[in-house]
Amino acid sequence: MHLTTWIFPKGHRIRIAVSNALWPMIWPTPYNMTTTLQLGAEGGSRIVLPLVPPSVYPVPKFAPPEPSEERKDIVSIGFPFPGDWTTERDQVNGKTK
Repeated sequence: MHLTTWIFPKGHRIRIAVSNALWPMIWPTPYNMTTTLQLGAEGGSRIVLPLVPPSVYPVPKFAPPEPSEERKDIVSIGFPFPGDWTTERDQVNGKTK
């Protein structure tokens, strides 16, 4: 998980995605590997998340953020990453670029 401070209210559902890489932040590994995912059959699948007990300390009170001026010199043209992402995999030689 990207962050470890997520709070899931009781009764909410989460989606789990299993991957060998954190694309596009981290490149896929160039080495051969196997990922095994075992499903729960008739009993269903489950993931056990840690539970952090409530703290004895009060929740800090932060001042609300101050409004900032709108930037007129920045123009959004869609997808925020510059350029195109391309992945080429050479299965015979076990290389990825």
